[in-house]
Amino acid sequence: MRAVVFAVLAACYRPTAQVGLPCADNGACPSGQMCDPRTDHCVTPGTKDDAAIDSAIAVDARSDAPPDAPNLSGCSDGQREAFDLAGFPHVAGCAATWSGTPSMRAPTTGVACGDDLGPCSVPASACAAGWHVCAASGSVAELTQVSAEACHSAAATGRFLAASSHCTNNVDQCEYGPTLPCFDDGWCSEPVCCGAGCANGAGCPDGVWTGGTWVSATNDSGCGAQPGAPDLGVLCCIN
Repeated sequence: MRAVVFAVLAACYRPTAQVGLPCADNGACPSGQMCDPRTDHCVTPGTKDDAAIDSAIAVDARSDAPPDAPNLSGCSDGQREAFDLAGFPHVAGCAATWSGTPSMRAPTTGVACGDDLGPCSVPASACAAGWHVCAASGSVAELTQVSAEACHSAAATGRFLAASSHCTNNVDQCEYGPTLPCFDDGWCSEPVCCGAGCANGAGCPDGVWTGGTWVSATNDSGCGAQPGAPDLGVLCCIN
């Protein structure tokens, strides 16, 4: 009889990954779990924790949201257009345009703008409070939170720009490093770009992803003086 009980227990046993472990550096969690960006720990979709995330997103989208409501969308207009929240809790693509040729590293004005709210004064204003334009510090590691493939397929149309050029020498050489500058113009000055509308190659393709670093356009419109356009957007990373 004891052998039968053991057999039944063994048949019912299904090992599962522990819930509540820290998320991986790229926001990944064990199968069947998702990363809660508020705590950087893995939770089970459909649980109370997951419902809290959905509730926070809904609250944040309201104009009467309290000042401390977390904006998990990453975009100041409350709606991300690239990189789904479940798969990429730390990176968002926010559609936005602007006038003139501001730097991708110009400080945010704090005025919400973007696809649903109208043009921005500067690119950074498209990012929600608690977020910033990816690579504003020049960090390549901030961009490699996502793979080259995920970057290229971030959106079927449009371009989402980071705040860095794609090499460290804007004269005539493809030189790279762990941090990238934000050149106004010249060789390799174009900002790193995610989305199907980005330009492939552009002379120095190894700045972020080896052979797969795409840029805004191959026309010397540099990171430090980037014109707005209808198909444009910003890559926002959580602080």
